[in-house]
Amino acid sequence: MTGAKNALTAANTISDWTHISSLTLQCQILIAVNKFIKQAEINQWSKCIINLEDAAFRFVRKAIIQQLPTKSNLARWGKSLTNLCPLCNTLQTNKHVLSACSSSTALDRFTARHNAVLSKLLVWLCQALRVKH
Repeated sequence: MTGAKNALTAANTISDWTHISSLTLQCQILIAVNKFIKQAEINQWSKCIINLEDAAFRFVRKAIIQQLPTKSNLARWGKSLTNLCPLCNTLQTNKHVLSACSSSTALDRFTARHNAVLSKLLVWLCQALRVKH
């Protein structure tokens, strides 16, 4: 049974890599991660994110593989006529949405989200370290 499971896992891995290699953005990200980050660090990161709440996990996964519904992605997917940010009229990418939009509205949203993420990280770290906050 173990031999069959290992063979199936290997076949799925090859199939997954073949698919990902055909994706423009995701392929480049995975190549960079595998080139510059040690396997032990990737495994540690995986153990951390796998324990996130479902919504946070989905967000992190989509952010990592460049699948957030930014205007750039929506335009590339044929779902938007423009790839520009409606708040500041510049190219809207993951980086732009998550930290680079110069609009005061976006900065206010970013600050609130940033603080919420830091709060969740604090709780997680305290639990991981078994420290009271």
